[in-house]
Amino acid sequence: MKTHVKGRKVINAIVGNAGFILKLDNDTWASAFRIDSTIFSELGNGKINEENLNKINSTTLGNATDSINEDSPYAKDRNDAKAEIKKSYGKTIEGLAIGDNTFNFAFENGMELDFQLCNDKNNVPSIRVFWEQW
Repeated sequence: MKTHVKGRKVINAIVGNAGFILKLDNDTWASAFRIDSTIFSELGNGKINEENLNKINSTTLGNATDSINEDSPYAKDRNDAKAEIKKSYGKTIEGLAIGDNTFNFAFENGMELDFQLCNDKNNVPSIRVFWEQW
């Protein structure tokens, strides 16, 4: 994945309740999504097919847009994943960072798109995405 995304600019994205797909400047794409308690990532060239779109959307995940009941960064903040991901448009990816329940695309100027596993207010598995300084 790192060699696929490094040096590429984000053109736009498709966002679902289970993850997102970043469309890159060389007609490729990269995704991060949640299935059960695991973060997965995939990459591809050209067209994004229905199978890829289904992976970023889930009928079993909750909605963690509002604050969540966890002891984690930004837990009390509202999270609009689409708005956070949009902040990466036009920015160059420099690498990846993987942590405990997180998967991050690292960008120029020390910024990252932080994809986090969490539970929503009703304790249903969910995701949150933040554009932040690392």
